[in-house]
Amino acid sequence: MNDLRHAVRGLRKQPGFAAVAVLTLALGIGVNASLFSLVSAFFLQPLNVENPDELVMLLQRGDVIDVPYGYSYPDYQDFREQSTAFSELTAYTPTPVHLSARGQAPERTWVEVVSSNYFRLARVAPALGAFPEGSTVEVKGAAPEVVLSYRYWQRRFGADPAMVGGTITLNGRTFTVKGIAPESFTGLSWAMAVSAFVPAGALGALLEDGDAFRENRGAPAFRIMGRLAPGATVEAARAEAEVILGRLVTAYPAEHKGSRAMVIPENRARPDPSVSGVLPVFAAVLAALVALVLLIACANVANLMLSRAAARQRDLVIRSALGASRLRLMKLQLTESLILAAAAGLLGFLLAHWAGQALTAFAPAGDIPINQEHPRDWRVYVFTAAVSMLAGMFTGLWPARSATRFALVESLKQGGPVGGTSRHAFRSLLVVGQVTLSLVVLVAAALFLHSLRQLQKVSLGFRPDGLLMLSVDLGLQQYGDERGRMFLEDLVERAEALPGVESATIAVHVPFDYGIQVSDVATGEDVPGSRDGYLPAPFNVVGPGYFETLGGSIVLGRAFDSHDDRSSRRVAVVNLTMAGKLWPARDPIGRRFRFGRDGEWIDVVGVAADGKYIMVGEGPRPYFYVPLAQAYRSPATLVVRTTAEAGALASPVRRLLSQMDPDLPVFNVRTMSDHLRDSVFGFMPMRAGAYMAGVQGGIGLLLALMGLYAVVSYAVTRRTREIGVRMALGANRADILRLVVREGMRLTLVGGALGFLLALALGFGLSRVLYGVSPLDLRLTGGVTALLLLVSALACYVPALRATRVDPLIALREE
Repeated sequence: MNDLRHAVRGLRKQPGFAAVAVLTLALGIGVNASLFSLVSAFFLQPLNVENPDELVMLLQRGDVIDVPYGYSYPDYQDFREQSTAFSELTAYTPTPVHLSARGQAPERTWVEVVSSNYFRLARVAPALGAFPEGSTVEVKGAAPEVVLSYRYWQRRFGADPAMVGGTITLNGRTFTVKGIAPESFTGLSWAMAVSAFVPAGALGALLEDGDAFRENRGAPAFRIMGRLAPGATVEAARAEAEVILGRLVTAYPAEHKGSRAMVIPENRARPDPSVSGVLPVFAAVLAALVALVLLIACANVANLMLSRAAARQRDLVIRSALGASRLRLMKLQLTESLILAAAAGLLGFLLAHWAGQALTAFAPAGDIPINQEHPRDWRVYVFTAAVSMLAGMFTGLWPARSATRFALVESLKQGGPVGGTSRHAFRSLLVVGQVTLSLVVLVAAALFLHSLRQLQKVSLGFRPDGLLMLSVDLGLQQYGDERGRMFLEDLVERAEALPGVESATIAVHVPFDYGIQVSDVATGEDVPGSRDGYLPAPFNVVGPGYFETLGGSIVLGRAFDSHDDRSSRRVAVVNLTMAGKLWPARDPIGRRFRFGRDGEWIDVVGVAADGKYIMVGEGPRPYFYVPLAQAYRSPATLVVRTTAEAGALASPVRRLLSQMDPDLPVFNVRTMSDHLRDSVFGFMPMRAGAYMAGVQGGIGLLLALMGLYAVVSYAVTRRTREIGVRMALGANRADILRLVVREGMRLTLVGGALGFLLALALGFGLSRVLYGVSPLDLRLTGGVTALLLLVSALACYVPALRATRVDPLIALREE
């Protein structure tokens, strides 16, 4: 307690030093706590179920879809029957619905269609009522029952217990509320906040073609989660899954072409299995960067502590002469550094909380509801406290050790030495380390920003500016194909009549959105690269004017028009890559291909330029379009091109739809530019990475410059008498300026050289995960290095300028 009182009293006497030290450490601790809170949420926080560490996801990757995705329901049934590595396997798929009750207008929301053992695998009990379980809810035509999530029950129905046993309407059909899920359970989809759970056997009652969809082996929309059997490992489960999937590939080659099994822990499949392979890499890179920022902050504060120890050397000498041991003196100074670190930890936690709120701006936008009901994470508190204490030990231990290393008799003499050369060498080493690490962090930030800029320059195959999009799901509103087709045609016609609208069209799939459709196509001839003559290709269903509205280009033939309807021959527009794969070195116009293995033959009437369809950074891929009038789908998106601000058109289009059908839910109203910015498959991941890396780079640069300034400023103070003597002997101000700046820049150049080499190595690593980044981009790395040297020169110049104002008479009088 005496040490604490002494340390607090000493810090209160120098509030400027304390404030700078606390703020410096708080910046380093804050960025680490901020990133750790994200890492903990994505990878460490368990699902709120019993024994969550036993849960794993069964996924697959294929030749066409090269990201992890799920299985069909028949595949799930085969896995469940043949597997022994799991005590339980369940399947579920998120599905949009129109939900209403008690005469209310339908609301678009999301539910999970689940297998009969869904809640049994989760090992949760209902808050009210019961869960529909057993073989009766698994089979086709099961009773239309539903379980409401606790949050939705509270929000929409005011937590009315009478809802259990009552009815609600899903997609125009009546469902009985069987039970209410527990408050702590938000579902097995970690990132989603679903409103209800529907048994898979009732899928036919939920969707028009629900039974056919559930029995379709070519519809891999179900996610499979398993609970490992006692003694089973992830590796054993993966090996078993590979064997079972191998049997499925043999038995159903068309539906499993090139499929490879994946089994990963549930917390490695977040926030969505499709990005589960990329996110850990980004997290590791950012974690390394924030660790470097903390090291820079610690080195900075250690330098400040060394300066403070030098100023207090006489006090320490006297204490030693009065009997204090070296360990006692070190303990006194460590207490001071730990107090600073504790205060910095509190401030850093507040900064991390603020940063976490700022990062919500990067949450994926769209129709899918994001689960924000994650509990407070004790790991973040423990991590922040641990990092704070480690920072306190790191910043205080070496300065305390250095300050207490002195010759007692010599130090007691008037004018005796107050510090040795080893201390100055250590201060210089800290500055070199700060500059080195700062340059690495700055180069990483520049690479992220450069990658984002390169992505934004990619030719998308259309013009995103001036586009407004708005989606409707007529199928969930009980529109039949004919009525739905007529509604969309009328919608386009009315939208084009609005002021400021150039053109409008319909698209079933919007670039960089979920819900991509894939079909096998064949020409009857050998297809290069295909073993069975079929080429898997994504496709889109679009209305007339699609290419005109989006700004795409037709390089051969024509686009769709109003004559391409159900009474005319089936037609398609293919992109250049697909034309080159199916008919190399031949004119594709007028040629035919089969749409699906058992589908119709369709004629190619046009060839469109290549574009980006699924991910912004993807390479060229085959892709084709079919007209909406010949292949009606729901949901669909109205795309409008306007000469004015696209977002200003949202209200008029909403009013237009309300006039056409007041009960029709409208969703995903956004501009194409906003969609690109916020989409998981667009710029959002790289934008978030560039933002975080940029902030870290700025903080690292600021801390390094603060450290360099402090060292040079301390050197000026220490050499005041020397400077006075030099000026008395004839040195002019330019000589003094060069002397001081040269000392600071020597440290900067050494740190810059080391940082440059490390930055080149970093470029090789990041070039594998960032788009358009060259590992030997000397212009970028050299430019960042030059910027650091220039700013460092300014940090040295300010205290050097102060040195030139030293009065020789005052300096010599101290002798």
